[in-house]
Amino acid sequence: MEFTAAVSPPEAGDLRLPLGRYRFRFVLRNPQPVPHFTGSAWRSALDQWLKQVVCPIQHEECAKCLAYRACPYAYIFETPLPEGTEKTKVHGAPPEPFALSLPKPLARPVSRYELGLTLFGRANHYLGYIVLALEKAAAKGIWSKVLMELEGVDQEPLPGQTWEPIGSGQLQPYPPASPQVPQPPRRVRVELLSPLRLHRHNGYVQQHNFRFSDLFGQLLCRMSQLRHFHTDQPLKGAFKQLIEAARAVQIFEAQLRWLEWKSYSCRQETVLEIGGLVGSFIVRSSELGPLWPYLYLGQWTQVGQGTSMGLGQYRLEAVDEVHFGKLATPAPLVMR
Repeated sequence: MEFTAAVSPPEAGDLRLPLGRYRFRFVLRNPQPVPHFTGSAWRSALDQWLKQVVCPIQHEECAKCLAYRACPYAYIFETPLPEGTEKTKVHGAPPEPFALSLPKPLARPVSRYELGLTLFGRANHYLGYIVLALEKAAAKGIWSKVLMELEGVDQEPLPGQTWEPIGSGQLQPYPPASPQVPQPPRRVRVELLSPLRLHRHNGYVQQHNFRFSDLFGQLLCRMSQLRHFHTDQPLKGAFKQLIEAARAVQIFEAQLRWLEWKSYSCRQETVLEIGGLVGSFIVRSSELGPLWPYLYLGQWTQVGQGTSMGLGQYRLEAVDEVHFGKLATPAPLVMR
């Protein structure tokens, strides 16, 4: 593969981000339509029930608790800064070490529902607590008191592989692994599966002013934060040069639009506007060069605001797939 940008390609191991991608299969007790967007409801339910499962004290301020640095809930939702360090402009506050992914909504009533969850780095240690929390949350009702039973939990053995069950009783998960980055096809279609919220200056990037560097800059920041706070291997690289290279990448055949989603937040007692860009665009691998591994891995990390409620999910597709072959992407989720 020839790199045309003014940056050397990263070593194969430089972008390793150990992750586990899981699928939770639920059965609805009474088949009914599912709201168009349920990500904020799932995130709120996980927040509430994970604390119920692990916290005997129910602290309102986790940082004041003696168990703060050993608590699964605190790690997932209020990740402590490493001892002896402070928040910096470079890394900011620790990101939540998980991302939700949702199935494509259907207008008709459904009897089965699948929820995707990706855990990054050390967060995989707490999978058992999360399974128990989601099981209890679903039994009590996620949205409009829709009651569900957890039928099973599956995992991609390696990121991009098909789902495999990891136990109906005692969990037996596969070890976290990093996606294996393939050679890029000549042209790549980026399909935005859920609203992409990218902030630039004083507003959100719209379809008329979207640039590839908007996506890549926030993707690079996200990967750097996930590696810094949730693994033992901080991401190292020529970040400034990578951003400059991203500014030179052109997009073709852009079919983007702004999709406005609204969701009620019980925690904030208000309606949240969580719209973003959906659609697709094409980029050329000859312009991507060393940016390709980051773009490929971003299919699992998601990008932009709201990743912990299912936003910022995208999928890559080889435009010349007949000659190149199919790219490995996150395994799909369904409702039926």
